Amino acid sequence: MEIRNLYDTDRNLCEQTVEKGQPIPAGLRIVCVCAVIVNSNNEFLIQKRVPSKNGKFGLTSGHPKLGESSKEGMLTELYEELGILIPHEELHLFHSELHDEVSFRDLYYYKNDFDPSILRYQSEEVEFAKWATYEEISELFQNTMFCHTHYADLQKYIDYISSHQK
Repeated sequence: MEIRNLYDTDRNLCEQTVEKGQPIPAGLRIVCVCAVIVNSNNEFLIQKRVPSKNGKFGLTSGHPKLGESSKEGMLTELYEELGILIPHEELHLFHSELHDEVSFRDLYYYKNDFDPSILRYQSEEVEFAKWATYEEISELFQNTMFCHTHYADLQKYIDYISSHQK
């Protein structure tokens, strides 16, 4: 049983919690996290979800568990889904937003070159992962094979990097 923290609309931690899969109480929100992993060739690490999790490609994402900060939750998801340990200081928050009526969304990035063969996949979540260019991801998206929300997250990363390269 996975328990999540709940926050008010100003993102103050509440005493109330919610079990994964249960409805979010009115006026409260959970935190969603997502990571853009990019290498020196400007390729992005994408993962193919198992059929029971929609079978689409996307980025690594999830929800912090009870007591975890947003960043700790993202680090946990990266370890659980891909088997990679990332130093806390190498994972960077680049965007945070009120995503919808039940969630905040925190977007992180991590830059590194590694061979995806080192990854260890969570069998209930991930079939495999690979490096892909933005063009390849766009094609997957056009063919409805890439998660819509993650494509928007990738766009936010590209906008962020573009605005910080001056």
